[in-house]
Amino acid sequence: MFLTALTEIAPDSGSPGYVTAAVLVSAILVLLYLVIVAFRVRDSARRLEALESRMDSAGDRLPPLTEDPGAPADDGAVGDAARVAAEASGAKR
Repeated sequence: MFLTALTEIAPDSGSPGYVTAAVLVSAILVLLYLVIVAFRVRDSARRLEALESRMDSAGDRLPPLTEDPGAPADDGAVGDAARVAAEASGAKR
């Protein structure tokens, strides 16, 4: 298909040799770009796999969680709203 497009250039188009060369150079640049992107994607996939394996091995060494990690911590820093309001109004007096 690509070669037939190159041969369909009209012979009276000025300088078909330059047009053909420009098309070939453009095609080579696009292919080179695709090769570079493919290598970068492959490298990123390898790095991601290595990171996942490091996280898996680190997770095996950690002790199991005893609490729900999504539950809020009850450290007494934040009380219920009524107690906080009472303390605030008492502090103003």
